[in-house]
Amino acid sequence: MSTPAAAGPRVIGSRLPSGEMILREVGRGASARVYLVSDGESVGALKLLPPGSEPRADHEFRIAAGFRHPNVGRVDARLDVAGWPGVRMPLVWGRRWAVGGGPRVPRGPRAARGPHAAGGTHDAWGPRDAWGSRDAASPRDPWEPARGRDLATFAQLLAALAYLHDRGVVHRDVKPENVLVDGAGRVTLIDFDLAMRIDDRAGAPRAAGTLAYLSPEQARGEPATPASDLYAAGVLLYAALVGEVPRAAALGALLAGHRAAFWGAADAARPASLDPALAPADDLVARLLAPDPAQRFARAADALRAVAELRREWGEDDLAPM
Repeated sequence: MSTPAAAGPRVIGSRLPSGEMILREVGRGASARVYLVSDGESVGALKLLPPGSEPRADHEFRIAAGFRHPNVGRVDARLDVAGWPGVRMPLVWGRRWAVGGGPRVPRGPRAARGPHAAGGTHDAWGPRDAWGSRDAASPRDPWEPARGRDLATFAQLLAALAYLHDRGVVHRDVKPENVLVDGAGRVTLIDFDLAMRIDDRAGAPRAAGTLAYLSPEQARGEPATPASDLYAAGVLLYAALVGEVPRAAALGALLAGHRAAFWGAADAARPASLDPALAPADDLVARLLAPDPAQRFARAADALRAVAELRREWGEDDLAPM
């Protein structure tokens, strides 16, 4: 009788065929469990899926086994442990990219100085507790360093997507949980069980992904393309700059809106609508979030060049690594 997925497998202390021991659980998703493994000299990660998920594990191994890029996770082996199918991966030390957490700038009339009522959130660099209105007497925003780090994080995410797209792979689930940032600011894009090859889409579920980051064409049941990943990346960039995903108050209607195609270009979310200081980012964000995929960047590399120009315009080339 197999172990119920809700309870998880009893694998702590077990050894893999490689000789590595499963030490402890370090993370989990909707159904997956991730464990720290070690052979006494080095460490790695083991991702296990519930019994019956062998096709998912097989798929992730086929997609990610050959990846070799500093911003892209990879899979080293496909194996089963205690009846749970899984993949062995390098261990990535880092936290999810902490976008969102409430508006960084007040809506409507200028609010009093100090942290925004929505409060802050924690990311790999500590709490963001200065999301209040701009101080006219101060030459710089209190959160400009965080903005610089977010642009550097986004640039690395685009580099990861460019690598995948050049190899004919669409990620299909770009979201904060799958963008890990370590203490040095290095980004790793992970989790490829929903990824697919552009030339092999026949059996792939078309509406796979996470609602807030789902592109309009995916919501309408059309196949995902590299432009779909760029849409999701645009949602992340908007949330990083502003503090919430576009149309956050209307997520319940978002899927229906995508399917009805009523989000017109004029409705594209622009960061400057919340803070005029973000106007230089408007064109970049609007193009990433264009409802028509043909109006987005043709390639992630093109978007990466636009980000580099934005960083130069804001004078933030030296604030964080690319």
